[in-house]
Amino acid sequence: MMGWSKIKLDSLNVSDMEARSQIINTVLIIISVLCVPALVLALFRITIIGWQPIMYVHILSISAVWTVTLLSKHLPYYIRAGVPISLLAFSGLLSLWSFGFAGSAAFPLLILIPILVSIFFDTRSSYISLALIALISSFIAIITVTQHRLPPFDLTDYLTSWPAWSLAIFVSLMTGGSVTFAFAKLKEHLTASSIVSNRQTKLLQSIVEETSTSTGEDFFRHLTRSICEGLRIDYALIGEIVPGDALRIKTIAVRAKGKAANNIEYDLDDTPCQNVTEFGACCYPENVQTLFPEDILLQDMGVESYAGVPLLSSEGKPLGLLVALDSKPMQDIDLINSILTIFSTRASAELERLQMQDQAKQQEQRLKFAI
Repeated sequence: MMGWSKIKLDSLNVSDMEARSQIINTVLIIISVLCVPALVLALFRITIIGWQPIMYVHILSISAVWTVTLLSKHLPYYIRAGVPISLLAFSGLLSLWSFGFAGSAAFPLLILIPILVSIFFDTRSSYISLALIALISSFIAIITVTQHRLPPFDLTDYLTSWPAWSLAIFVSLMTGGSVTFAFAKLKEHLTASSIVSNRQTKLLQSIVEETSTSTGEDFFRHLTRSICEGLRIDYALIGEIVPGDALRIKTIAVRAKGKAANNIEYDLDDTPCQNVTEFGACCYPENVQTLFPEDILLQDMGVESYAGVPLLSSEGKPLGLLVALDSKPMQDIDLINSILTIFSTRASAELERLQMQDQAKQQEQRLKFAI
């Protein structure tokens, strides 16, 4: 029993990848919207410096960002995050190559790259991106200085023009705003994860303390009570498949509306429990009566939501099920499924132990009668 005090919470943690995926989708929308005035300002520079080949790159890069944003629901995470970051880096470095220090809008973009990589990928990748940008920027600086390369336009007119200053300021605000938003959302996710993790830890500890010293029917009663109280749901039950009838369940422990209830037997046909025993863990967070209109027991109990996991023997054969039900829609689906999954292992072992114990008693009685 002591091993249950060291249950790992890996299966309960909120998915970091899912949170980052949501953040990158929002950042893509922000960048796509801000690209419109950025493009206008970039093209407005034509009045000062004329058309430059790099403007083709700006237009293609912005078009690619818009395309990725529109198709974000159908693209994998690494493309949604990688393509915009790569395009920003390419545009910034090319601007630095073409305009030198006059391409002031390139610097915010180049600063932005390692930061976004650290948020959306990992620290190692951010260091690699920082090293590459430093290396390429140094190469551009060496070529520019040794060859005395100058931009193909009048620097005095450009550096004292409104288009140049407007573009530099706007790109700085765009990059700073994107990073600020990404960090704020990441912090919000980490804070929420911490709160959820603390609740999960306390709930696990509570259930473990309640059930660690009990065995047999007492264990099942304590488990259903702890699940109802910890998850704040109306019903919980543990049932075993009736020997010789795989389509019938006999409950071992039932908790209903804060009280222990009498055990019952019921048929599995046209019930969510049938799906659990045949296909594995199932969850119906709302409208379960509508989904299973033939299940009269759900109607009698006034059940709105359902979650269940199978109880399996050490050989993987179905023994029964562990079920949580509520008269209102379930909110913390991940938490409920995780708790049921974690404690189904202990419940399965206890149920198998009881069944083996009963079989041993029956065998002993048959031997006595035979003698």
